[in-house]
Parts: sequence; structure tokens; C-alpha cells
Amino acid sequence: MLINNLRSFALILPHIKDECCENGFAACVDPAINKDDFIIIKVDEYYNSLSIKRPPSPDCLIIIRCSQGDFNIYIVELRDIASSEGFEIEKIREKFLTCLNDFMMGVLSQFFLNTTHVLKKPRLFLLQIHIMKPKEALEIDLIGQQS
Repeated sequence: MLINNLRSFALILPHIKDECCENGFAACVDPAINKDDFIIIKVDEYYNSLSIKRPPSPDCLIIIRCSQGDFNIYIVELRDIASSEGFEIEKIREKFLTCLNDFMMGVLSQFFLNTTHVLKKPRLFLLQIHIMKPKEALEIDLIGQQS
């Protein structure tokens, strides 16, 4: 019900996507998972569409319904970097906090403050992606996770 309700929420409708893609890289949900059991929202695209000073925001929010009826939440930031040198954790932290505090608990509060949904602890991912061969394979390294 949560995913269906989000899919019909007009405010985010233009920002619902089939994959989390940024700068030619993508984090995709396993094709074995039914499309009715997950939603991918481009959080940065949502904030870019507003006529306000854009807060730092992650690339995507992915919500997946589990077999037990509860939900896993993934906040994803895709980065095209070769190493963590010069990488500022605080900037990424700000993006994740915007998603949690403003987007989920503000914009989508009617869905996330609803006690009928069982939400597991959000997982925050920062992915480092290397193209091995164009359009043939991707190598994805998890370089930071907070659980």
C-alpha cells in the first residue's frame, strides 16, 4: 500500500524512475523483484524542480517491500570517483539528512509518519562505480555504508 500510495502522489510523480541513474551510472533493483514491490524516487531531481535554493540532496530514495510486508529504505548517492582522497563525508551526510529530515519527514510525511507501515532502519549507501566495458558490465564498490 505504501508504494502504491507514493506512486499516486502527484508531487513526486514526475520524479519516479525505473532506475537510479546519475552521470551515466546506475544503481538498479534486481529484476527478479516485482516492479510493484519497489519505487525509485530521484530526490535530487525533485529539489532541482523547485524554485527555491536547492538543499544538498542524494541521487535517489529506493523503497523495497520485503516478503514479510515491511519495507527496506535505501538512500543512494552515486559518485564517479577513483579514490576517497578529497572526498568530504560531511557533504554526503548533509545530503542524507536532507532526504531523511526534509524529504521523507516533510514532503512525504503523510506516508512515513503513518504507523501502519513497518519501516526498517534506513540504509545509507555511497557507491563507487567503475565502467569495466561500456554497456557490458559495471563494477560497483560499496565505499561507505551506515546501518
